[in-house]
Amino acid sequence: MDDELADRLTEWAAEARAADAAAERARRRWLEQQAAEDVSLDGMLLDLAERRSSAAVVLRNGSTRVGVVAAVGSDFVALRGEGGEGGDTTLIPLAAVSLVRTPEAVAGAGREEAAGEGLALAHALARLAGERPRVRVEALGGAALTGELAAAGGDVVVVGLDGGDRASACVPLAALCALTLV
Repeated sequence: MDDELADRLTEWAAEARAADAAAERARRRWLEQQAAEDVSLDGMLLDLAERRSSAAVVLRNGSTRVGVVAAVGSDFVALRGEGGEGGDTTLIPLAAVSLVRTPEAVAGAGREEAAGEGLALAHALARLAGERPRVRVEALGGAALTGELAAAGGDVVVVGLDGGDRASACVPLAALCALTLV
């Protein structure tokens, strides 16, 4: 009788371990599914910024920017060029992003964890305009220009174009794909 009881106890213990393992796998799958459903672009970019990871960002105008994700605002991402600290910094509106490639898997963060309440692109550009930096601007349709960031408002960027004629160009923020500090 003792051998029979020992066999039954061993069998029950094995069944309990198998049930626990199955429950743990189901729990893990559920957590992974929840994370996948809560992912957002700005949350994923914020995760990359916190890890100082690099990314290749393909823009709606077809160009690609590669760099370290330096910062994420409420509606833009800043990439620092692969040249390290001295590399050019590019500000990219999230609306201009077609896709983001990363060298590693990223889980991303839910929207509530993202930097969504941070600095808006229009405000960042308005502050930068006070310094009048040299910039390269890329817009939808492939238009690109280089000059001095002269002004920025709630919906437009004004660039004083290179050349002696004092010409300028106004780029609506809705058409802006990238602004690189050069």
